[in-house]
Amino acid sequence: MPTDLEQHISEFTLALTGNPRDGEYEILPKITGSSRISPQLALEIYRNNTRGTRTNALEVIYPACKSILGSDTFHSIAREFVVADSIGMSDLNLYGETFNHHLGVILDTGRLPEEYAYLQDLASLEFKYHAAYYADSDPVFDFDLFEQKVKSGQQVYLRVSSSLELLASQYPVFEIWLQNRPVLETKRYKSQIGHNVQAITARQYLLVFRQNDTPAVVSISDQEYRLLEAFVNNQSLQTIVDRIDCDIDVLLPGLITNKWIVAINDNE
Repeated sequence: MPTDLEQHISEFTLALTGNPRDGEYEILPKITGSSRISPQLALEIYRNNTRGTRTNALEVIYPACKSILGSDTFHSIAREFVVADSIGMSDLNLYGETFNHHLGVILDTGRLPEEYAYLQDLASLEFKYHAAYYADSDPVFDFDLFEQKVKSGQQVYLRVSSSLELLASQYPVFEIWLQNRPVLETKRYKSQIGHNVQAITARQYLLVFRQNDTPAVVSISDQEYRLLEAFVNNQSLQTIVDRIDCDIDVLLPGLITNKWIVAINDNE
């Protein structure tokens, strides 16, 4: 059973993030009227400030989407997302993970032109890139343990980096992302930035991770994508070798060297 403090926090959070209904909240009678403004007005001011802060957080996390849509349109869509988000996340550094789904709904209902069909994937890429910075640190790969398990015939489960995220898209979202990021953030990709974004005929496979404390995006092969996806889904190395047609002896050392595979999980 929640304590009184936990109950008050829950009611206050609901009042800040929920949609007002007849201006009634359980927390209002518990707010002491110690100023010239009523508890209802004080709560409304606090709610607007909270929503404004969350909207600003979305503008920071999704700069490419904002650049494409324009400030006014993006702000309107972001504000709508914030108002509808009755749960939200207290950590603003990781706020708005489902914003791409919100864009998907807007696209599905025809509120944005079909030419923006790639926006949902682009938003997904932007959040993964942003979140990579805040991921937990990774351990150092234990080669002795790996060799021991392989030689003894034990099942081997490999762990991917905490910052690693995968994205497969039918759109050239990597190039679109590069063209619409702030200039200072795209210096490392200077050689990859062109004047025009070309349509693609095959799926694009992208990997997001943190490299030397800095988020990075790289394009990977479909085999690398399928391998890493299998590891993310906690499949054993032996199962992966049996199910995925690839040269594991060539690909796996590269995944470890790049620190995309970082440890051995003990699933036994």
